[in-house]
Order: sequence, then structure tokens, then C-alpha cells
Amino acid sequence: MKRLILLLGAAALLWGCETTEFLAYSGAQQNWPTAPGAMVRQNLAVPVYYGLPPRPYTVLGEIATSKGQTWAWSDVQSEAMEQAAVEAKKRGADAIIVISATLRSPDITALAQPLWLATPRSEAGVTMPVQTGHVRVTAIKFL
Repeated sequence: MKRLILLLGAAALLWGCETTEFLAYSGAQQNWPTAPGAMVRQNLAVPVYYGLPPRPYTVLGEIATSKGQTWAWSDVQSEAMEQAAVEAKKRGADAIIVISATLRSPDITALAQPLWLATPRSEAGVTMPVQTGHVRVTAIKFL
């Protein structure tokens, strides 16, 4: 039983952890700023603006996402952005404006030994680097 718990704990760390939080905008809508051009990523659930959009919009709220992963080759920052875009679409947004996108790497975390390495008397774990991507965006609806 102890080995099964260790294996499940190790699997959870390997799959990574993710969080998403939506903070709704409350108050009068304003004449929000626009710009004649911006960099736009088009391959997610909604367009991602890395600058102000070119047309008027209302603000729905702010989305903060974090994605952690133990695999060195994973792109946690892009995965966090994808997560934010999916959440924005669920909230009725037409696009998101990036406020911040950061990558923290590497942290070292203790990881329980995989089942194939564990012995009845073994309690020691191995360590692996953990990357964490954090994204904050504003969810918008075009007028």
C-alpha cells in the first residue's frame, strides 16, 4: 500500500500542477485604450494580444494561471497561456491581453522513488527540477 501511495504521489508531480483563477471586473466600463497594431498569437482558444488591441472592447476580468511541470522539455509558460485562453473563452471573452508572463526555473523538489526503485526499507527520494509558468491576462469582449 505504501508503494502505491508513493507511486501516485510521484505521478502527480510528474504530470504537473495547474491553477486558474478568474477575477471578474466590477464597475463602469470605460473607453479602454486601443492601439493601431500589436503582436497577436492566433493559435489558441482566443487571440492573445501582446499589446493593446486595435478596436474598442469591454473588460470581463483578469485571469491568473500557473502551470508547473517536472519535465525539463515541457513549455510551461505556453501551457499556462493556453490554459488562460481556454478559461477566457469559457467566460465569453473574444480575446485576452497579456499583463505578464513569467517562467520560474529550476526549483528542486523532492520526489518519492518510483515503484521500480523502491525497496521495503527505502524512504529516500530523488530530486528533479520543476519549472513553473505564471500568466496574468485581461479577458475582453469586442464591441
